[in-house]
Amino acid sequence: MSKDPAERGVPLAAGSSAPAGGDGWNAAASPFSAAGERRADYGFHTVIPLRWSDFDMMGHVNNVQFMRFFEIAVVDFFRAHDVFPPSSTVTAFAAENMCRFLKPLNYPLHTVDCGMRVERLGGSSARFGFALFRKEEEAPSAVGYWVHVFIDRQTLRTAPMPQQSRDVFTRYVNPSAWTMSGA
Repeated sequence: MSKDPAERGVPLAAGSSAPAGGDGWNAAASPFSAAGERRADYGFHTVIPLRWSDFDMMGHVNNVQFMRFFEIAVVDFFRAHDVFPPSSTVTAFAAENMCRFLKPLNYPLHTVDCGMRVERLGGSSARFGFALFRKEEEAPSAVGYWVHVFIDRQTLRTAPMPQQSRDVFTRYVNPSAWTMSGA
């Protein structure tokens, strides 16, 4: 795929090499769109305050932070639902993750809302879907997923998902209207 936005069919602002739009980005024309995704598609939300260090020298949230925001949502979700009580012999590790950037999160944004849902449940794994939203917008600025694999704390080998975890996750299952091809 060409790196030149014009060659990908992304409309450019007049006299610019940047995609068109009020903030320099035309999400509707983006080749990275996640058509149809909305805030209501995600059953769990956590609001994340942005720090000055989250922004890069171009004034938008650095792409590395997006995975950190997903991690904050997972931790908040697990804590809010007591997914792994201290006596549990099983835990989960992230085995795969992905983020699709739809439009930048620019300064002076103060918070970002991270929505989370469960997209798939297996015998020893779960796929969590995420979307990052500006406070005033229904369409996401980014979408992504993490696959967690359940393991035995002692042997570090794959283990069946505990029923307590499955019961919690089942309440948040919402098969994605958008999925990354091959994921």
